[in-house]
Amino acid sequence: MNFKSRNAKTHFENLAATYRLNYDEEQSGKGYEFGKRKEIVLDLVSTIKFETLLECASGSGDITFEVTKTHQHATVIVNDLSENMLRISKEKFDQLSNRNEIIYRNDDIFQLLQTSHYDADLCICLGLIAHTGNADLLFRLINDTLSKKGHLILQYTRGETFRTKFVWYINRLRNSKNTHQIEYYREQDLFKILNDNNFEIVTSVRYLIGIPFMNKLFPKLSLKLEKLLSKLATKIGSEVIILARKI
Repeated sequence: MNFKSRNAKTHFENLAATYRLNYDEEQSGKGYEFGKRKEIVLDLVSTIKFETLLECASGSGDITFEVTKTHQHATVIVNDLSENMLRISKEKFDQLSNRNEIIYRNDDIFQLLQTSHYDADLCICLGLIAHTGNADLLFRLINDTLSKKGHLILQYTRGETFRTKFVWYINRLRNSKNTHQIEYYREQDLFKILNDNNFEIVTSVRYLIGIPFMNKLFPKLSLKLEKLLSKLATKIGSEVIILARKI
């Protein structure tokens, strides 16, 4: 495990205890953000047939759990770098009554993809590339593990927006070089990396304005503003979910 992965692991081990609160959609802008993530992913998944799903970074497992509920008999590989995140994911998946085969992995995603081949029909990567960096290698490995014409659902934060640049700058000032750092990608750069690694963009959905630090200071106001600006977010939003197909 490299230095960046160790920092990411520590970061998410510390977040795990309260991470599920992010899905409380009526309490904060953050809840709205995660609710929209789930809504968009479920909408995209409804257009795809799959027998094997690889979740690259499960977090609390809430979104993949909802996906799995609608696909009985599918094999689902649930991975997370954080032991604590994987534990609460398992608690969530233990509620399933479907006849799914659930495989749990506690690995760095690069190590997992380099040592295991699942021939997955669908790969879900939410909240991942900002913490891993090295998108070129990640997409190449994901493409290798996908079945023919397999799909990737990818969430990322647009690096070219004022909001993202401002947050990145403030976090750099606050954090020392020894703490976990976030990486952002400009949309055109990310699309090129996907294309270079044999992915075709099927659709791209923008869904959040993300007013800097508003959620921490005024969570209820943040929620109201995100709802009010939801149509604008589809045009200039900083958060994006992509559906891409292996070619």
